Amino acid sequence: MRVLFLTDSLSLPRKYKTGVAKWEDTYVNLLKKARPDIEFIHVGLGGGTITQIFLLLNYYKLTNPDLVILHSGIVDCAPRALSQLELQLVIKLRIFRLVNPFTNFFRKHRNISYTNPKEFEETVVKIKNVFPDVPFVTIGILPGCDEYEKTVPGITKRINTYNEILRRNSTYISNEDFPRDGIIEDHHHLNEKGHKVIFDKILNLLSSDKYKD
Repeated sequence: MRVLFLTDSLSLPRKYKTGVAKWEDTYVNLLKKARPDIEFIHVGLGGGTITQIFLLLNYYKLTNPDLVILHSGIVDCAPRALSQLELQLVIKLRIFRLVNPFTNFFRKHRNISYTNPKEFEETVVKIKNVFPDVPFVTIGILPGCDEYEKTVPGITKRINTYNEILRRNSTYISNEDFPRDGIIEDHHHLNEKGHKVIFDKILNLLSSDKYKD
């Protein structure tokens, strides 16, 4: 059996304030060790939108997977102060200090995200259609919290909206019950415990009769 993971940075190692989630701790590596009978192909695009992940599929569709697992969405759905083009201009012109004091105001009132819900759903469906005869699984975006909402106003509502899109277009692994102590201080990346939680959920899925080779 061959499993193709399509992910943003959530599957990757990461240093955080109180520690580091090493490659050995990541859920992909844990799965490789737990299920040596399965070939795992891992595509992890740090900071990648779902569109950027989709554009890689001209290559990865040729891996002929038996199962596709998509773990993406927080980069797409988060309220932004600036569009991607505006951000590039701000960086090029070196005027970020002028914009920074207004970041929270812009996030709250401009209603900008890197991928709007319509585009997000269309791209999820396009990814699914690249592999028309292959089971398609998605992993839910980690839930918001009060502290995250203070930092990024509107994030909880966005997460819920995009998770519903994932739910209705795939076999969906929910993270609504995700433990807060499995998430690092930025409120959306995983620590060692968080990777173990995702590992357990995927391992349980792979152990079900539906996905047994």
